[in-house]
Amino acid sequence: MSYLPPVGWADVATKHDLRAEVALLRSELHNDLTELRSGLRDGMAELGTQLRGEMNGMRIDVERRFTHQLRWIVGTMIGMTAIFSTIVTLAG
Repeated sequence: MSYLPPVGWADVATKHDLRAEVALLRSELHNDLTELRSGLRDGMAELGTQLRGEMNGMRIDVERRFTHQLRWIVGTMIGMTAIFSTIVTLAG
């Protein structure tokens, strides 16, 4: 008893006090984790929606650029064929 700090018996924690504090901390931790989980779930859903929108925009842009490139290549091939045909006709 001589090793106890110089306080009254009302300031000494009992096992019951410790159990009550542990139960309170567990409850608070559970609530915080539930809130965190919900926040993460909502954030991931929002991120997924944004990513789908960005991917759709990229897909549209790639399709547009591919169509433009294809038209350019076909036009070039037609022009080169016409030039080659003209050269062959004039040479022959």
